[in-house]
Amino acid sequence: MQTNLFAYGSLMIRDIFSRVTQEVRPAVAATLHGWKRCQVADQPYPAIVRAPEVSVTGVLWMGLSNPEWIRLDDFEGHEYQRITVQVTDARGDLHSADTYAWALQEGLVDTPWDFEWFQTEGIKRFSRQYL
Repeated sequence: MQTNLFAYGSLMIRDIFSRVTQEVRPAVAATLHGWKRCQVADQPYPAIVRAPEVSVTGVLWMGLSNPEWIRLDDFEGHEYQRITVQVTDARGDLHSADTYAWALQEGLVDTPWDFEWFQTEGIKRFSRQYL
């Protein structure tokens, strides 16, 4: 069975997504309501936690297969828990997707994660450490 992935951090970048999953998938912009994106302490990547009246923008990758999910689960590790959420695309259509929420009680900084910074600076450290 194929399912969608809502990515809100490093996996929004097509090259990183395809390196991790070893696949190329179609994607659209999407928004997850009721969650916020936070900086992970001492890391270049973010996490999400529940937060009423806040939204997270990201990418909805479509139609992932079981082998891709195995690679993603391994990549995300024990810090994250895969959950099923509902996201809205730019047209307002609702989609079911799995995403990775922060699973620990600590380790987050209540500071927004900066995607532009990640694309220019954070990706260097991220690529060295995790790809």
